[in-house]
Amino acid sequence: GGVDASHTVHKYLGPTIGRQLNRYSQRAGFNVGYKVQPQTKLYVSYHRGLTHYTVHRELPNQDRNSKSHDVGAGVTGVLAPKITGQVEGGITYREYDEAPIGGTTRVTRNFTVATNVTYKPTDRTDVILGLSRNLAESISASNRFYVSNNASLDVKHKLPRKFSVGVNAAVGVDKYPDTQTVATGTRGDRRDDIYQGGAWVTYDIQAWLSTGLSYVFRERNSTFSGEFNYQDQQTAWNLALKF
Repeated sequence: GGVDASHTVHKYLGPTIGRQLNRYSQRAGFNVGYKVQPQTKLYVSYHRGLTHYTVHRELPNQDRNSKSHDVGAGVTGVLAPKITGQVEGGITYREYDEAPIGGTTRVTRNFTVATNVTYKPTDRTDVILGLSRNLAESISASNRFYVSNNASLDVKHKLPRKFSVGVNAAVGVDKYPDTQTVATGTRGDRRDDIYQGGAWVTYDIQAWLSTGLSYVFRERNSTFSGEFNYQDQQTAWNLALKF
């Protein structure tokens, strides 16, 4: 078994977005596990969470502070021949200090997923599957949070002569619990679909030094309003020191 605790500070640049999202989050809890195999463990966990926004809200129904209880159960380690990782499912109970303006959801109960599994068909190749479902903070006046569902697939392969390459793809669905209205007058239930794909290459200059290039394309399509749609392309060069 074990215990853990964390304190996370979120600080956004700019006064407007800062007033909406600057906050700190605290989380503490424990886990208890049982080794069913030398490298495989079944476990259960519990965590108590607190989110506090640093800007005081002077008007009613503007406090976004919340408290939560998170219970999880899963398996970690060697899951099958050539397969390692973690598979976890759980339940989150979260209570906000106030209901949002124009919304009713102050208390929510949602199931959660935290899964990351690696399949290694050869010594040089990794296939990584990620699945997640959790609650994320929202700046919508009618919604304190949204439910974020994500799935990703990464393939990595180590080439001769110190090169490694990889490709990745991901899809996400963000769902907001309460009906909302935007400045254009559109009213309805918001759901955002997010798609992402990319590729990368790295070169190991030395065992302790590597460099690489990466490219990612991301697109969001909202079923609620076109003002939330976007396309984003990111190209990066990196230099990494390994100790």
